[in-house]
Amino acid sequence: MNTTYHIDAPSLRLPQRGALLFILLGTAVMLSAGALRADDLIKNGGFEDGASGWWGPGLKSGGVVSDQAGGGANCLNLSEGFVCQDKRPVEGGKSYKISMKIRSENAAEGSVYVQVSFRGEGVKPGWYGSEVATVEGRSEKALFVTGGTQGWKEYASVIDAPANATEMLIYLRKLGGTSGTASFDDVKIEPAN
Repeated sequence: MNTTYHIDAPSLRLPQRGALLFILLGTAVMLSAGALRADDLIKNGGFEDGASGWWGPGLKSGGVVSDQAGGGANCLNLSEGFVCQDKRPVEGGKSYKISMKIRSENAAEGSVYVQVSFRGEGVKPGWYGSEVATVEGRSEKALFVTGGTQGWKEYASVIDAPANATEMLIYLRKLGGTSGTASFDDVKIEPAN
């Protein structure tokens, strides 16, 4: 049985109307805060606000440019080094989908890669992912590894945060001392479960 209630606001006294307004506004704020949580997982993933939210030496070896973006007006170009976002909030034991567009030009095969790490009490501070990047003669786990010359290509992977993880770090990389450039755009991190 469905029941509909009608509240006649003029019949409510002023303190009751104020309380009703407070409840409605409070509910709207809580719903908005929940919706923003997913957006807070990555800041400025499309580089539309320049380098805001990103740091690293790669900003000096290319940086944010407006030519040939993969989506929107800007993208990140790297000829070497990395850019990073750290302290991205996550919940331990949850799965996250990481996706982005990557383009490379005359880049040595395997020189363009993305790495993820987690922080939290008891969490191993290494790299996570199913692919392997070769860095200065050693193998390191990575999410995506590519190179060569290719137009914008979509990459996506689901990764599980370790049980006690509270933060994620994401590194967009172009191996130093190798030829070519890499571009990144539309970087997203979103809950997968």
